[in-house]
Amino acid sequence: MKKTVLAAGVLLLSLGFTSCDDDDIEDVACETAEGTLETAVEQTYAAYDDDREDADKCQAAKDAIEEYRDLECTEETAYAVEYADVLLNCPD
Repeated sequence: MKKTVLAAGVLLLSLGFTSCDDDDIEDVACETAEGTLETAVEQTYAAYDDDREDADKCQAAKDAIEEYRDLECTEETAYAVEYADVLLNCPD
């Protein structure tokens, strides 16, 4: 998460020197975060899928999917199959 925030901050600073309006900057920042979090979802879910007995890996996949879904530029139903899987298999 810290890397995502740092990358988005650097991107916003670099865009501050261009002639973009606020909406363009927000769109680019969200799309950048989306790409980063998409990678995190894929990696954490793959790690969980390789070792379904590991509760920490299950929780990491669940957290990554929820964080991805919380972005303004992503769908709330993204990774629906994977999310249902971790909800069924992660301990509470």
